[in-house]
Amino acid sequence: MVARIIDDLSGDLRTGYFYSIGSDLSSIEKSTEEFPDGWISSPIEMVDYEYNRVYGGAYVKSEVVATCSIDADHSSGVENITTGAECYLFGGPTLYPFIPCEGYLLVNQELARSLRDSRLKGVKPIQCTIGENQSGVEEPIIFILQAEGRQCWKPLVVSPPDANQCPWCGEAPVLCPECGTIMGVCRRCRRKCVALLEWHKGKKDKRISLTPTSDEGLIVDAERWDGSDFNCGNGTLVTKRALDFLLSVHARPFVAQPMRTDVSGLTDEQWKRLEQATKPIT
Repeated sequence: MVARIIDDLSGDLRTGYFYSIGSDLSSIEKSTEEFPDGWISSPIEMVDYEYNRVYGGAYVKSEVVATCSIDADHSSGVENITTGAECYLFGGPTLYPFIPCEGYLLVNQELARSLRDSRLKGVKPIQCTIGENQSGVEEPIIFILQAEGRQCWKPLVVSPPDANQCPWCGEAPVLCPECGTIMGVCRRCRRKCVALLEWHKGKKDKRISLTPTSDEGLIVDAERWDGSDFNCGNGTLVTKRALDFLLSVHARPFVAQPMRTDVSGLTDEQWKRLEQATKPIT
């Protein structure tokens, strides 16, 4: 039997609580019909957008905070806290609320002010310095959004569970049960423990097979969620309440993917907090 690292589909999985949002060019230039059911694309006139929008990128300064109690060096058990950013801009002259950017959420001054004045939790707009401006917008004021909520993804699992060890020397764990960091090369014997599914050689291969996460994305662990509306880790995770706010202030362009959430084992208080995150802020 081939040992595998896979999504943990146990528990009570539901949608409608959290969304992964982004404003990268490859996503927002798709038509609405290209997105799977449940995805939300902010409205925009694509003809106007394609010829006039400002887009860009950013060099981000950050501090790394270790969060894994099992091993502080685990790469998945860290949070990158943005302390500043230098952005470069092209296109224009239209500066939309979200400035299309790969990997980060850049926003204009108006949207930054709206988010700062809202009652949403866990979002901090940080003004960027302008490293290069070829956008046609004179003296643009741009902010990067820092998600301050802690990472709350549900870790992957090894199947069968007793295979969570180096297949060569038994060093354990290969997959950290707390933060999900994978020990690809054994720290003891220095042999490869894991192989991507496409490179795994089948039953004769002792390495653990790493199955890619499905198109539905990672799974949120509601018990790990700290109550923030903006949460870090593998992109920006927002609550339904935050998504509705962005749509209400006509923030665009962005794309939101619904994420599965494991709600099993929640206390009454945790359920109350989770349900509150689907209601409009007041």
